[in-house]
Amino acid sequence: AAASGGPEAARSIPPVERESAQLLRALGLMLEGSTAANMPQQALQAIVEVLKVDMIALLRMQDANYADVTAAYDSAMQREVFGIAMNLDAQPTLADAISRRARRSLNVDDHQEELRDLFTRLDIEQIGPVYFQPILHEKQLVAVLLVGFPYTQRELRSGEEDLLKGISVIAGGLLSLSYAAHDAQMLAEERAIQAMVSNVI
Repeated sequence: AAASGGPEAARSIPPVERESAQLLRALGLMLEGSTAANMPQQALQAIVEVLKVDMIALLRMQDANYADVTAAYDSAMQREVFGIAMNLDAQPTLADAISRRARRSLNVDDHQEELRDLFTRLDIEQIGPVYFQPILHEKQLVAVLLVGFPYTQRELRSGEEDLLKGISVIAGGLLSLSYAAHDAQMLAEERAIQAMVSNVI
C-alpha cells in the first residue's frame, strides 16, 4: 500500500509547500547574477518566470501626483518597455493601492479608461487585466509592482495572488537595498562634481 501511495503523494503537494517552493525559486532567480544596479530588472524577470505574466513594471513615487515607470518588460513581445510617468489623477485605482498599501486590480469591464491610459503610457496597444501590488520594506513603500495581461486577457488565480504578495515581500528588502545603493552613488557623484567645481572656482 505504501508503494502505491508514493506517486499519489508526489502528485498532491500541499498548496503551502508549492507556494514555498515557488517563493524560493523566485528568490534564487532574483539573486542569480544580481548587483545593486540590476536588482530591479532581476526582480521583474523572476516574477515573469514564476507567474508567467504578459508584462510587468516597477513604479516609484518620486512625486505626489505621478508614479514613475523605473523598469518595465513586455514578456510576450520580449522587449523592454520605456514607459512615461503615470498621472495618478488618471489612475485612481493605482492611487488607492498606494494610499492603502494594498493590492488593487483593474478589469476590462469596469476600468476601460484607466486601462487605456495605462497601456498607452506603456506603449502597448492592447488592454487587459492589471494588478497593482505595493512593495513594502519596514512598513515603508518602496515601489509598486504592476503586472498585466493585455495579450492573454487572463486573471490571476487565488494562489497566484498569494504568490504575488509573497514575492513582493521578498523583493521589498532587495529593492530597498538596491535603491539605497543607487541613491548613495548618485550623492557621491554629486559631491565629486561640486568639489571639482569649487576647485575650478
